[in-house]
Amino acid sequence: MVGVVTDEDRLVFLSFYNPISYYLGPNLEDLPGLLKSFEKETGIQIKDAINLDGGTASAFYAEGVSLTELRPIGSYFCAR
Repeated sequence: MVGVVTDEDRLVFLSFYNPISYYLGPNLEDLPGLLKSFEKETGIQIKDAINLDGGTASAFYAEGVSLTELRPIGSYFCAR
């Protein structure tokens, strides 16, 4: 999970995963390239980004989207 601030000062949360397995995400060193690809594909410019990844102890839930954890989660970050 990555939290980004766009050039329009909007907070956006992104989740990157391997389509073969929802539990396989990118390595930290791969994130800059993935964020550049996201900018190119969406036209959304990223001003700041922070990695919020908990590895296999990560989960994501939003209306219509849910990614479950492989290991129990110790804490949650909630936004509304």
